[in-house]
Amino acid sequence: GHIVGTLGSFDLDMTVPGGSIPCAGTTWVSVAPSHRRRGVLRRMMDAHLSEAVEHGDVIAALWASDSAIYQRFGYGRAVESVSIDLDRPMARLREAAPVPERVVMITKEEAAEVLPPLYERIRRDIPGTFARSEPWWAYRHLRDTPERRGGRSALRIACSSAPDGRATGYVLFRVESKYEDGHSNDTVHVVELLGSTPGSWSALWSLVLGLDLATRVKGSFRPLDDPLFEFLSGVRRVQRTLTDTVWVRVLDVERALTSRTYGQPGALTIGITDAMGIANGTYRLEWDGHRIECGGTSGTPDLDLDISDLGAALLGRPAFAAASQAGTIGASYEAAALADRMFGHHRSPYCPEVF
Repeated sequence: GHIVGTLGSFDLDMTVPGGSIPCAGTTWVSVAPSHRRRGVLRRMMDAHLSEAVEHGDVIAALWASDSAIYQRFGYGRAVESVSIDLDRPMARLREAAPVPERVVMITKEEAAEVLPPLYERIRRDIPGTFARSEPWWAYRHLRDTPERRGGRSALRIACSSAPDGRATGYVLFRVESKYEDGHSNDTVHVVELLGSTPGSWSALWSLVLGLDLATRVKGSFRPLDDPLFEFLSGVRRVQRTLTDTVWVRVLDVERALTSRTYGQPGALTIGITDAMGIANGTYRLEWDGHRIECGGTSGTPDLDLDISDLGAALLGRPAFAAASQAGTIGASYEAAALADRMFGHHRSPYCPEVF
C-alpha cells in the first residue's frame, strides 16, 4: 500500500554517428531506504527495459548519479565530460584562434524562436545529444524563475551569426556577483555553449572570457573536444575535472549497429552476453564504406563482449583495445584495434544536460 520505488522514462530521439535512434531515457530511479536489498530495483528495471523493447526503443540511456550501479543492468559508460574552472584574467586566446563571428545578446523571447532550430541542426553532428521538444525548451532551458537561479543572475543569452545572418551558435550563462576588498570578484557560470563553426565557438568563448568584472569562469559537463582547449594560449589555466555522464544500454543489437556509420570499412563477428536476456547472441557486422549489414551468425566471435561494452562504444567512444589489454573482453588485440577504428567518430560523444 506504499510507494517504495520510482522510475521514469523520457521518450528521446538520440544522435548516434551518422544518424538518430529512439531511446528510452531512464530517469528518477529510486528505492526507499526501508526497502533496499529486496529486489525492488531489479523488478523495476526488468519492467522498464521490457516496456522499452515493446515501445520500439533501440537503446536506453541514463545520466549517471553514481558509476557503480548501472553495468549490472547492461548500461555502458558511453559519454565522458569535463567541468572547467578558469582564471579569467589569465585567459588568452592564441593568435591562431579563428576570427570571431558577430555575436549579440538576445532576449528569452528571441531565444525561444532562434535556439530550437539552431540546436537541432547542431545536435545532428554530436552523438549523445537528443531532440528537444517545445515544452522541453520552455521549461528545462528558458524558464528563469528566481528559485532556478541559485543566487546567481537572471539567465543571459547570446547568439553568434555568420556574415549572411544565419545563426551559428549560442551561449546561456549566469553571473554570480561578489564584491571583496573594493573589487568585483564575479564568477561566470556557463550553462550551455554550442557552436557550429570555428568562428562561432571563438565568438562565444571570447564573449564569456571578456566579461571584465569576472575573475573566474566555470562550466559543468563541457565536451571533451571543446574548441576552448585549442583556443587558449595556456591550457593549464583551465582546471579540468573528468566525469562519466551518459550510460547507454543496447536493446536491439541489429538496429543499433545498422543505424550508425563507421570510421573505416571492416567486418567483425561479435558475441554478446546479456545477463538480462534481452540481446544475447552472436552477430556479424560488415561495413564496406557504403552499406551496413548486421545479422545473427553461428561464426566464431572476433570479440566476446558484455552488452554494456557495446553500449559504451555505440556513440563513438570505443575502448576495445584497452579492454582487450585489461582482459575485460575476449578479443585479440588486432580485432579490438579494428573495432576501435570502426566504432570511432570524428566528434567526441557529448550530452549537454542532465536528464
